[in-house]
Amino acid sequence: MFSKPEFVAGATNDFVLCILDFPQKPENRAKIPEAVQKRNQELMKQHGVRGFPTVLLFDDKGALYSRTGYREGGPAPYLAHLADLKKGKVIGDELFAKARQPGLAGADKARALDAALAAVPESMLADHVADMEEVVRIDADGAMGLKAKHLKRLLLEKARVARRARDMAGAIKLYEQVVSETKPTGEELQDLLMEKSSMHYASEDKEAAKKAMDEALAAAPDSKNAERIRTLRAKIFPDAPAKP
Repeated sequence: MFSKPEFVAGATNDFVLCILDFPQKPENRAKIPEAVQKRNQELMKQHGVRGFPTVLLFDDKGALYSRTGYREGGPAPYLAHLADLKKGKVIGDELFAKARQPGLAGADKARALDAALAAVPESMLADHVADMEEVVRIDADGAMGLKAKHLKRLLLEKARVARRARDMAGAIKLYEQVVSETKPTGEELQDLLMEKSSMHYASEDKEAAKKAMDEALAAAPDSKNAERIRTLRAKIFPDAPAKP
């Protein structure tokens, strides 16, 4: 995008553009001074970058407020995407300011936080774990209909954090908690069980990975992903036929 005049002309109305280079080929990496490579690696670690391209958006105080990446369509759709993220930031700030007013408590606070959290991109939920926990605490009995909604998001975000930290056992427990407490069915359950299977496989517990994969197939045998799961299972476990 940085090579497209249309993008640069539009983006610089709202953003200061900065690109950090992470060349993979040794001959290209050698062209970048070691000090710059070190700085880039430190920033990559600081902001949890795990793949390329990663696009991070910061406000004028240097606070990260959104992350995105590659999108098809060219400069015009990408500029519109960035504008949506910036608009979401403004709306989110206003809603969180209302939710955090002194004296706001109980059901009113939970509803205000619920509205504010709706403006948060999935990629930024890790910054709002405390807000989700507060909604769950206020609606502990589920009477407001908010507990189930935010408990799932909370547990899945904690699981993602654990997974990024290579704490597979902790992540698996959190996925199991999602299943036990939110009672998903069909394709939703299938997706969760496949995540659990992948974590068991990463932990080299292949029997548990195979069991979770079989459970995923049983949860939604005719889903859009079922055939892909069967193909993957046959490739990974060729000597273990899937249970009917």
